[in-house]
Amino acid sequence: MVPEGRRLQHDERQPPADRRRGPQRLPVGLLAYSELFNSFGNGTSLVPLETVLLEVSVAWFANAAAGMSRSYYENANAEAADPAPVNAAPTGVAVFADDFQTIKVFAERDNSNIVHWSRFERGGHFAALEVPEVVAGDISAFFAKLG
Repeated sequence: MVPEGRRLQHDERQPPADRRRGPQRLPVGLLAYSELFNSFGNGTSLVPLETVLLEVSVAWFANAAAGMSRSYYENANAEAADPAPVNAAPTGVAVFADDFQTIKVFAERDNSNIVHWSRFERGGHFAALEVPEVVAGDISAFFAKLG
């Protein structure tokens, strides 16, 4: 039995093909799995319902659930003794008000060349859908720094 509130973590440890049989089997299953649109940022998501439905529909029509979840599976099952190499490429980090605020320690651990750091008053985990103009402006600012 999976404890309440731990279903997503349990699902992430299953091989992607096994998970595909669940959420991917019916559109409503994928929609339920995509409740993350509301729960990230403590329910403060700015993503309109029609956009959630569009994103879930495209994922379902393309049969993309297994592929989308592959990185979760690999991260959940990675060996702790085999850390990922540190990224040395120029990196930009954007922190949005309704997303994880503890990202700095992970960003600095995994990237040795952070050249752009931004904080925003609006937006959350799905900032590209919530505040696309802010994300586009920040990406432009990052690349402008690279010259």
